[in-house]
Amino acid sequence: MIEAKTSSTGERPTSRSRFSDYLDAHSLPVATAAVRSCSNGSLMALVEHAPAEGLMFEPIDDLVISIVMRSVQTKVIRDIGWGRQEFTEAPGCILVTPPNCRSYWHFEGAPMVLHVSAPSASIPHWLGIDGSQLAQFPKGPIYDQLVSQLVGRMWNANAAAPGSGAFLDHA
Repeated sequence: MIEAKTSSTGERPTSRSRFSDYLDAHSLPVATAAVRSCSNGSLMALVEHAPAEGLMFEPIDDLVISIVMRSVQTKVIRDIGWGRQEFTEAPGCILVTPPNCRSYWHFEGAPMVLHVSAPSASIPHWLGIDGSQLAQFPKGPIYDQLVSQLVGRMWNANAAAPGSGAFLDHA
C-alpha cells in the first residue's frame, strides 16, 4: 500500500505540480492526447494511453477524474494510498484521484480516457464542502454510462462552436 505523505502537523503538503505537468513532461503513458484548458484553471485531456507496467506518480495539486471512453476491458491495478485495487477498465469506468496523493498504476491495454482535472483550491467552493472533505471521494471505480456520455458530450461541445468554452467552464 502507498502511504500518503504528511507533514509534522499531520497535513498533506501542498504540491505545486498540476496534471498538465504530467502531460508536458510526457510522464503519462500516452499514444495520443488532445488538451483543452478552461478559464477557471481546469483542464480536459482526451488521452489514448499506451500500456503501463507499474508507474508511480508523485502527488499533484489537482483533483483528477478519469473517465474511460473506449477500452478493450483489460485489468488495471492502482494504489492511491488506500490499498491496492484491481478492476477491469471498461467504457463508463470513472476513477477519482484526490489531490496531493501519490499514485501507482499498472494497465495492460491502451484505453481512451478523458481526464478532467481541477485545482484543489477550487473544489470545496464548487462542491460546497469543507476542504478536509476532499479525501472522502470514492475510493474505487464507479461504472456509470450516463456520466461518461455526458462528459463526452461536454468534450465534443467544447470543440464544436465558438464560445463553447464558456459552456465547459460552467459545467
